[in-house]
Amino acid sequence: MKKNLLLIGSENVVTQQYVDIHKNNYENIVGIDISDFSDGADGVIVAGDDIEEVLEYLNSIEFKFTDVVFTQEYLETSNLFDVKPTEFNSFISKNVQSFLFILQRINDFLESGASIIILLRREKRFPRQPLFDYELSRQNLEYLVKKISREYSLYFGNDIRLNLISFELQDLHSTFFLQRLNSNRLVNTNDITHILEFLLSEKSKAINGQIMHLN
Repeated sequence: MKKNLLLIGSENVVTQQYVDIHKNNYENIVGIDISDFSDGADGVIVAGDDIEEVLEYLNSIEFKFTDVVFTQEYLETSNLFDVKPTEFNSFISKNVQSFLFILQRINDFLESGASIIILLRREKRFPRQPLFDYELSRQNLEYLVKKISREYSLYFGNDIRLNLISFELQDLHSTFFLQRLNSNRLVNTNDITHILEFLLSEKSKAINGQIMHLN
């Protein structure tokens, strides 16, 4: 099967590394709302950041996507008592609603058997740092992954897979974390890229609606 990759959301080091390694395995790589890729660089076609503009582009192409990587950010908040209603609504919209509604809009452009991966990244996690923003995103996205992965089978009768990788990239010199890890090592971008590569491959057909935590 001819493979085509769709990248959605803010670019990060994991997707950049994945594209660098695997770009020759794809006939087409299309990016949506990706600021760090310039159009044509690294073989990536940047379709824009406005959803109507993107849909116009997708309707003009003659291929569907076998692989989709959706990168999620989280918004920093200090604590629950400092969150304003407008900030909370913006947070939910950016981190949870955006995934659901964009997925609805691109559904017609997915091959049967496509693999969709959400990358949810938390950069650094120090003792006593508030986790409200990250945890709320993670819990809601985990629910959506399990719900939507079932609905793909129930309502569309296809074998589209949806999984989530939640990960943290820590300071490599952080003795606080190393002391608490059985492996005495921290997750790096190579580890995450290898998991992403596996979940986008034919070898992971039995894995669907799963949450993988890497830290």
